[in-house]
Amino acid sequence: MIKKIQAWFSSRVFNRIVFVLLAVLGLSLFILLFWYADFNQIIKAISSVFWLNLAAIFGFVFLVLGLAAWRWQLILRGYGYKKSLANLLGLVFRSAAISLIFPSFEVSGETYKAIRLKKTEVSTPAAFASVFFDYFAVLFVNIFFGAGLLAYVALVGFQHHSLLIFGSGMVLFIAFLILLLRKFFQRGWFSEMIVKKICSVNPVVCYTDEKTLEDIKLFDYGISFFLKESKTYLVKSFLVSILGFVWELAQIWLVLLFLGVWSDFLMVAMFYLAINFFNSVPVFGGIGFGEVGAFLAGASLGISDSTALSLVLLLRLRQLVVILIAGWLFVQDNVKSFFGSSPRQINKQKPESFNQDFKVQE
Repeated sequence: MIKKIQAWFSSRVFNRIVFVLLAVLGLSLFILLFWYADFNQIIKAISSVFWLNLAAIFGFVFLVLGLAAWRWQLILRGYGYKKSLANLLGLVFRSAAISLIFPSFEVSGETYKAIRLKKTEVSTPAAFASVFFDYFAVLFVNIFFGAGLLAYVALVGFQHHSLLIFGSGMVLFIAFLILLLRKFFQRGWFSEMIVKKICSVNPVVCYTDEKTLEDIKLFDYGISFFLKESKTYLVKSFLVSILGFVWELAQIWLVLLFLGVWSDFLMVAMFYLAINFFNSVPVFGGIGFGEVGAFLAGASLGISDSTALSLVLLLRLRQLVVILIAGWLFVQDNVKSFFGSSPRQINKQKPESFNQDFKVQE
């Protein structure tokens, strides 16, 4: 009986029900907050932004995802592959759109990147391991510096602002990090998760493409190779991730400035923590929940509700750009597939040291 209950709570049906409930809740919160804060005031605040500043906000996404593509390119260099930054950027855009639109238990943006990459003469272990290190670099930097920001807000903010509403958020945030890190250090969990996702999306693969599944399970070897042979590229990828983290803070400062609010570091840190914590709810980019975070942060800082919600709404323009560009790229992919042309290869270069070492290992 207990096993049946556990199986139900881990089933895709239950996950879909939770996803739908969260989506409805998020949209309800979105509508409620914008009604409460007076939507006309929000429109007025956004319309006051100079058009060049608005164009800059649209352009933020290219720097964010450009850094992500650069980091991935550096990691692939560690495996002996030289890939075009422009084409990697295209995969990053597609992956980001998938992560925004689809539930993570149905399809993963990271899984998509690895599957597409291995079709370009990159070995399967290297493809999946490179995506893993790309994800790990961002995760580690966000956890490390996010915890630092949280400590800063707790020590400095409590002295100057009423931040009791962040008490529960801090506890949940720390608990989430502990659970995530415990799972992260379990050997082989990432490759097992990828195999399950592939089998759930396309069960036929589990029976007809055993070679691919076996290659994915060699993911641990790909990690060992990179840690042993490519520490320099690992360090570079972390430095790029730190640059991306700084830019995330800078975006908040700039958008507040565009809205006529001169912010200090504490204000930026609080908005960053609140928006990103609530945005982590796995439904359509955290729609509605990120707005709650901005609303709470603004209330604690004495900033008007309309300004706080205008901030998060302007930041969401990045998601709109991602979806539009990725949609155009997916249309191009389908057109090429329809007319029988193969997707453009990222690189025709033969794999170098990783494949050679991998063949020896086999």
